[in-house]
Amino acid sequence: MSDNEETNGLPAEAADETLREGPLPSDQEIGEGRYSNLPPAFVDGEYDLASLSAEDVKTLLVRLELDRKDEMEQAAAPPAPSAPPEPPAPREPLPRPEQPYDPAALAARYDASSPASRERSGGMLDFIQSIIIALLLAVFIRIFVFEAFKIPSRSMEPTLIGDERYGDHVAVNKLAYRLGKPHRWDIVVFRKPGESRNLIKRCVGLPGEDIRLSGGEVYANDRILRKPLAVMDQFWRLYFRQSDFSGFRLARNWAAVGDWRCDVRGLHGTGPASLRYIPWQRELRGGKVVRATIRDIYPRLVTLGHMVCPNGHRFEPTVSDLYWEEDLDAGITRRGIMCPYDGARMPYDEPGFWENSSGEYDVSDIRFDLTFVPLSSSGSLVLSLAEGEGDSRTVRTLTIPLGLSDGRVEMNDGTGRIKRLVPMRPFLRGRAYTVTFENIDDRLVFKLDGRLVSVMEYEGPRDYVKGNEVSFSITKGARITVRAAAVWRDIFYCPRSTTYHVTPGRYFVLGDNSPNSSDSRVWGLVPEELLIGRAFLVFWPLSRFKYLRGGL
Repeated sequence: MSDNEETNGLPAEAADETLREGPLPSDQEIGEGRYSNLPPAFVDGEYDLASLSAEDVKTLLVRLELDRKDEMEQAAAPPAPSAPPEPPAPREPLPRPEQPYDPAALAARYDASSPASRERSGGMLDFIQSIIIALLLAVFIRIFVFEAFKIPSRSMEPTLIGDERYGDHVAVNKLAYRLGKPHRWDIVVFRKPGESRNLIKRCVGLPGEDIRLSGGEVYANDRILRKPLAVMDQFWRLYFRQSDFSGFRLARNWAAVGDWRCDVRGLHGTGPASLRYIPWQRELRGGKVVRATIRDIYPRLVTLGHMVCPNGHRFEPTVSDLYWEEDLDAGITRRGIMCPYDGARMPYDEPGFWENSSGEYDVSDIRFDLTFVPLSSSGSLVLSLAEGEGDSRTVRTLTIPLGLSDGRVEMNDGTGRIKRLVPMRPFLRGRAYTVTFENIDDRLVFKLDGRLVSVMEYEGPRDYVKGNEVSFSITKGARITVRAAAVWRDIFYCPRSTTYHVTPGRYFVLGDNSPNSSDSRVWGLVPEELLIGRAFLVFWPLSRFKYLRGGL
């Protein structure tokens, strides 16, 4: 092996690898022609390594190390800010063709290309598109979902006031009978059979039933139809309401027995005492009331507006301000409005106000509300609803012990059946309570402060019974203050035939204002395909805004 192939006894490749990893020893002797262990700078440089001594090589190594450190320090230092670039030389404008100066054309061209013009154009297109979409959506909703109807006739009064000028506007759900079937007591809109006009009535008879009207009630397959309590607010008609019992008001509306005194706090009674309500529809003989009953007649109070008393006072009349007196001796009828301030009588006999085209019927389904303050913890309060006259007279009572220690609350249906209730919490003296007692569809209902307490069903007469009465009394030891009283009556369905058979796919409809309604009693049943939808909302006028709950 020659000297060129071996270095210090090691192969050439191993020697090169060892030298690259370790420093050059300071005492290493460099012989002639041996350069493989030197940095590349020596080999690639301008030095004649053959003529250098060992001391010269060491000096060059030190210089190269110092140069390398300077380069590293310069690389780590931040760069010096560069000089700003010189602005570009302006370009010469291109030659433009000769054009005549036209300011109007230049302005039009500027407006057409400006962003504001493009925004106005896009905004107008968006507006037109929105209008078209809204119209299509409104048409779709009107045809398939909801539609508004105005009530022009009086057949549904007072649930829906009908008039060409101030009639109620109702919203109708047109999907109700596309997705389901009508329920009993729904208020439905439909096309009259054989005609193109729309009508609105209440659905009473369902397919397959035999409907009979008797005594103002509705019977399906010989069973009385009891209206759901949840929808009874649509059927009650406010007949009378009073919160001021002073002066002539007490004598005008009540027959008082016992110790009753009135002041600004209310009507105070000490038992035993009683009050019997005298309806404003009365029969007189010898100047005295011989009969007074609650009847199905419905005056159109909405037509009165503001009444003016003889003394100049304005007021909104209610049913309790009306009077209807039949003088049996003279054979005449006097009717009008009483002034609520001084009791002055104002004759009023306008056509249409006292409408009742099917005669007069005494309504036996009645509700009585009494707001009172108990002043003692003994005795009882008794509410009474009577039906019929003479031997057919039946009195149904609700007895409430004021202290609730003398016994239990009792409901008596007048046939000997008594329902005794679990004692409630004792009444607090000085606190006002509202007791509600209802006789509705052969069913007695007891509520306290609007909360249902008890229900009692019974079998009542199925024929028309003449006569009714509302009264209340307090027993010995009881003392109360009466704050307000109200009487309500149910819808009375006047019969025009005996039995109506409802065939499959058809429905039997009636108007709430039964004496003045042309309905299934006259022109027959309503086919299912003629149903348009269910009325669910009165939205105009706002003073009559209300939700119409459907049948259950």
